[in-house]
This record gives sequence, C-alpha cells and structure tokens, in this order.
Amino acid sequence: MGLLEILAVAVVLFVAAAVAAGRGDRLAPAPPDGAEPVLPADRVAAANIEGLRFAVAVRGYRMDQVDAVLTRLAVELDRRDAELALLQPAQSEGAVADLKGAHRG
Repeated sequence: MGLLEILAVAVVLFVAAAVAAGRGDRLAPAPPDGAEPVLPADRVAAANIEGLRFAVAVRGYRMDQVDAVLTRLAVELDRRDAELALLQPAQSEGAVADLKGAHRG
C-alpha cells in the first residue's frame, strides 16, 4: 500500500469516527417548552398542581415520576381541603360556645 492510500483510509476513518461521535453535526438548542411552571403565592389547590408541566431536559427528571408525585400531591391537597371544609364550621361553633360560656361566667 502506498502512502496516499494509507492517508485516504485514515481520513475516511477519522471522518466516520467524528460523525459517529457527533462532532460533524451540532444540534441547535431546543426551543423553550413554554412558560416556567408557577404556583400561586397565597394558596395552592389541586387544580394548580394538575396543570403543571415541566420542561424536558436531557439530564432532567423522569416525567413519569414527576407526574406520579404531582398527581399524589393533588389528591392530598383535595383531601386536605375537604377536611378543612368539614372542620371550619365545627371550629367556629366551638369558638362561639367558648365565648358564650366566658361571657356568662
């Protein structure tokens, strides 16, 4: 084999290795997925959690795990809100009874 043939084979192998390693072609940056997820500043409700979506990143979180946690959190928030709704009238009645008892005594 001549020097020119060896050089041609080396160039072909180098180009093939560079393309296989991704150096021959750069991907453009991914466009943003949309607005950053934001929760309300005052009170978070289950509906706020259900609509959240996070941007996908190469080294980011697994979407199925994030979705499972957000679903569980939304269920827990609904349960908490239902319990609070049941407790609030009872607490108000107890406070009124305490005030009446203090006023009589």
